[in-house]
Amino acid sequence: MSELLLESPFKYRQCNVSTANEKHSISLKEINKLVQKEKLQYIDIEILQTIYKFKYLNRYNIEKYINSNRDIPEKIKKSSYKKNLSKLMKYGLVVRYYFYWNKASSVDIYNQSPNFYSLSRGSLGYLSKKYRYNINIDDYMILESPENLMRKLSFNQVYVNIMCNYNPLNYYIDIKTSNKPIKNYIPGIFYFAIDENTIAPFVIFSVRRVDRWEQELINDLITYSNFMDKKNLFKNSKVLSSPIYLGICEDDLHIKEVHEELKDTTVSQYNYIFTTDITAAKCNLFEKIYMCGSLEGNTTIEVKKLHLYD
Repeated sequence: MSELLLESPFKYRQCNVSTANEKHSISLKEINKLVQKEKLQYIDIEILQTIYKFKYLNRYNIEKYINSNRDIPEKIKKSSYKKNLSKLMKYGLVVRYYFYWNKASSVDIYNQSPNFYSLSRGSLGYLSKKYRYNINIDDYMILESPENLMRKLSFNQVYVNIMCNYNPLNYYIDIKTSNKPIKNYIPGIFYFAIDENTIAPFVIFSVRRVDRWEQELINDLITYSNFMDKKNLFKNSKVLSSPIYLGICEDDLHIKEVHEELKDTTVSQYNYIFTTDITAAKCNLFEKIYMCGSLEGNTTIEVKKLHLYD
């Protein structure tokens, strides 16, 4: 996938979400029968656990994560898990979703819309019982808006990239920043050692070109900053007080647009680095990081490699 894409599959467009499943769930009794008849293999359970960890993933990132997992025996790994996912869909263990646009659109949804997967209610019940997962199934089953789904898929691709290629000292996902029932949360905070005596918190977030995204971005960054000023989630004297903000953008032009929006605002003084959806699909995250500058009044982008302390 990563070698063929010319445009991010997670680039925001006004759209709707639908499911490709004929069977949307399964009972615990049915699952136990599948296990007894050995219709569910070890790798199938690993696929379920992987999807549970991220909630929404496309096949490319499911395969990447599983095949980078050293705890899974090499002899059962495969280059593609398409057949496994089709089987899990057929049984009602996973649900495959896709985005669709107005028929007048020039976008071919079968080629351009990313299919992505989540767990069915029956799967969640099985995993919570078998592995004692603390799951609020009703909350988990709420399907998010198209813009939040694209934001989540974009973020999860970077999340997978990190877990496959790096060893964060600690990390927190979907951190609530208040008790209010509104979208006050930070997608992810990861702690990396950048030298022997310094640990840097990275606040990682995805930006989509939704309506009024510019003001939404600034408000979110203020929320993130206020939260980070008040809390050090990872108690260590080596942690920097100022985090590094890593924005995931739709494309190179979007990086420039984000940089322009942040100039001369209350959040302009933060430390920003960027990646794009396609770069995150093709490269180890910190092998190719974008930094913005200014030359004769124009925004410039410099590509750098970020060295972490091993």
